[in-house]
Amino acid sequence: MQALIDELVAEGKLKSGAATSLTAKLRAAAQQLERGNVTAGVNQLGSFLNELDALVRSGRLAAAEAQALRAAARDVMASALGGP
Repeated sequence: MQALIDELVAEGKLKSGAATSLTAKLRAAAQQLERGNVTAGVNQLGSFLNELDALVRSGRLAAAEAQALRAAARDVMASALGGP
């Protein structure tokens, strides 16, 4: 997901401040999941998704650009929760 965020910034589709905030949420989620704190990690990913939605609603990120990030976050959430 980080590579996708970096790509969006490089292409001028996402401001660096928004990228920094999204990255912080990803790092926090990764740290929690690495510690075995699944609920906390999934909650952090939920915050990541909420921020993506806010960026799209405010016009700071196109919905199409957010889709890959949203799908990746949901895949990690499902995996962490023991889903497919």
